[in-house]
Amino acid sequence: MGQSCSSTTMLELSLNEDRRDSLEKAAVMHIRQLKQGTLLVRLPAGSTSVKALKSLTGQRGRIDAKEMAEINKRVIDIFHENYDFSSVLFFQSGRSRDFLSGNYENLFLKRTLEPVDTPPVLSGPVYILDIDYVRLQGLERTVDGMQMMDGNFRILSAPFPYFVKYNTPSLKSGEPAWRSFAETVQKLDQNLTEFYSQQD
Repeated sequence: MGQSCSSTTMLELSLNEDRRDSLEKAAVMHIRQLKQGTLLVRLPAGSTSVKALKSLTGQRGRIDAKEMAEINKRVIDIFHENYDFSSVLFFQSGRSRDFLSGNYENLFLKRTLEPVDTPPVLSGPVYILDIDYVRLQGLERTVDGMQMMDGNFRILSAPFPYFVKYNTPSLKSGEPAWRSFAETVQKLDQNLTEFYSQQD
């Protein structure tokens, strides 16, 4: 009986090590591909419940379409000012199916939210960033953040730095302390840069 339990434990440890090795290899592959590829930022359509996004207009209540457009313009500006890790493009979340089907006509947007003049050729790997993500944690608490996916909308896994929270616990009070949207983009860029530098 004891030998059987020991064998089972050894097998579980071996499987866990294999899984960890597999995740680490995948993370290294993804960070190198992203560095050479393009980050596609999904701009929220219609409305948002994410506080860091709503704060870009100073709005606390429900966001209407006009305010959402202003938020998305600020998002594009902030990424251009604070994100350097890879090239970056922007598209509306409502056109995710078009992206998956390869319909890039008028898909990618410039700062005015009009289609870019010359559609880019996506020759390298692409990764998708959902900036309007709310994850349930427990029954009542939620965590707002940016979540990165591969080009097929599959969520990446640690140790790749695929998730950045807008709200972080305050060391003083234990209550959530909110990063601004710009600070969160800076944190994303920092996490990616640091993880990439560790692979050399």
